[in-house]
Amino acid sequence: AFEFTKVVFPIIAVIVIVFSVMSGRSGFVEIKPGEVAVVYNAVGIGVFGDDYRVVTEQGTLSYMPFFQRVELLEIDPQVLVMTGQGSPKDPNMVNQLTVRANDGSNFFFERMELHYQIMPGQANIVISENGRGDGYKQKALAVHSREILRNEFGRYSFLEVAKPSTYGKATALAKKSLNERLNPLGIVVTQIITPKPRFQQKVEEAIELRQTAEQE
Repeated sequence: AFEFTKVVFPIIAVIVIVFSVMSGRSGFVEIKPGEVAVVYNAVGIGVFGDDYRVVTEQGTLSYMPFFQRVELLEIDPQVLVMTGQGSPKDPNMVNQLTVRANDGSNFFFERMELHYQIMPGQANIVISENGRGDGYKQKALAVHSREILRNEFGRYSFLEVAKPSTYGKATALAKKSLNERLNPLGIVVTQIITPKPRFQQKVEEAIELRQTAEQE
């Protein structure tokens, strides 16, 4: 076994060097502040390490090209913004949130912000569930956020949801439900900033009349 190891490992080392030079891959990657790396065993052979390894330390990380691959994710706090028609170029900018109230009317939020970040130790889960890069922002964060926010705000009538105490309560419950859904996927929502909901003009007028009558 000792002789086998002495022969095999040098051969593997030479192969790695040759392939690295030919491909232009150096076998080094820089983990910058605010990033986490996941090193994958690309060939499934035990000598090249575990199936995956999460690296949270900053600095230069070495790996074996072709036999291993490295995925980097941002772990600094980020903000998902629901406003307008979103942006095809920015995965953190998505369509504004529209909700159907329990009385059948619709309302929307001109700009809702969800502050979130990846849980460093679960970066591998983020990738395995949503693919490489920013896929998780659309596949997990935006989809689950829109569903849960609509559920929580849609419990009320347009008159109820117009009250700050009501949409404040709905925001808190939405954050709790979102984290129950997203934490197992490696994402945590730290804050939801909810503006005053907006309605159709005639509904806005009805709300103003109701509020004026209550004040009088």
